[in-house]
Amino acid sequence: MATKGSKIWKTILLWALLILAIILLSRMRLSVPLYDYVNYWSAGRLNLQGNNPYDLDQLLFQQQQVGWTEEWVLPTWYPPWALSILMPFSLFSYTPSRFLWFLASVSILVFAIVQSWKIYEGPPRQMWLGLFIGVLFTPTLIALMLGQASPWILLGVMGFLVYIKKSRSLWLAGIFAGLISIKPQLLSLFWIALVLWSLKQRKWQVLAGSGVSIVIGLAIASIFNPAVLIEYIQSILSSPPFFLATPTIGFFLRTFLGYEKSFLQFVPTLLGVVWLIFYWGKKHSTWDWQQEMPLLIFVSIIIAPYTWSHDQLILTPALMQATILLLHFRNHLKTMFLLAIFLCVNITNLLIHKLLDETWVIWMAPVLLVCYLIARQSKQESHHLQEGSS
Repeated sequence: MATKGSKIWKTILLWALLILAIILLSRMRLSVPLYDYVNYWSAGRLNLQGNNPYDLDQLLFQQQQVGWTEEWVLPTWYPPWALSILMPFSLFSYTPSRFLWFLASVSILVFAIVQSWKIYEGPPRQMWLGLFIGVLFTPTLIALMLGQASPWILLGVMGFLVYIKKSRSLWLAGIFAGLISIKPQLLSLFWIALVLWSLKQRKWQVLAGSGVSIVIGLAIASIFNPAVLIEYIQSILSSPPFFLATPTIGFFLRTFLGYEKSFLQFVPTLLGVVWLIFYWGKKHSTWDWQQEMPLLIFVSIIIAPYTWSHDQLILTPALMQATILLLHFRNHLKTMFLLAIFLCVNITNLLIHKLLDETWVIWMAPVLLVCYLIARQSKQESHHLQEGSS
């Protein structure tokens, strides 16, 4: 009974901390639109009505009806199959819709943390530490506050990792992976690795499952608006997202070498593909998705042509794996050093969002990647020591 009671109190404490953090963050002046979700809600509502969810004038009109005061509007860059997720929430008026979206996002986050803790064999009694770190990761808090769609990408990642180990559930792994295509540029290296893995293992169920989920999502959106795919293509061609100042290497290349040279946005991605080919050549014979996925996520974020810092919420599996590794460290000084860096990274991220714009957090993913690699390397060193002593 005492154990159950302590779990309940820990859960209550985590929820209280989350709500408090969201309240505090909502009072900050962020350099990105405060409520991104209004864009999703209005796009889903337009498609339900058979209208163009990518039309800027219609989007602005819908958003102004619920209190949007800006004279500009961000286009909806999500592919039409993503609308199959947005439309059910758009059935409700904005306030209850936003609340339901928040509950869904938090539920996905908790699911991802719990499943990651199990996958990487974390001590069950210390799962509360994983929940604490995962919930208070600043990109996660900002994504929840803005109502971002990043949690659904995380759901795709976690569903894939849960089912990819089960030979009879590869279809399910593929269906979950289809969610990752909501932001196809975010995990570009994952898709390449998945194709290479499927070719080597001759297991096409995952790719087939991804294709089926995308087709079904597109079909659902097309039932209400048959022209939605054409409207999406026209929108991407006429108003691509690369004019925005994002924390990406490609944006800085354009800033220094010529903003009009849009192809520079994709140079880091091409270099990332080259890295993946060499990495695959080294690891393909022992490829383990659950072990390799965190690194793929890190590198994909760093070389992405277009991303925001709150997209780093999808690093949740890597955070959990690193946390579990820290729990087993014998070198307590190194553990405290890494934890101190993690704390400083999060505090600095908050300060930058309050004082500067998004481009100033380009360093965050690389710094966290270095910490993650140190944690992985320390695990390998401990294994070598154990083998040597035996």
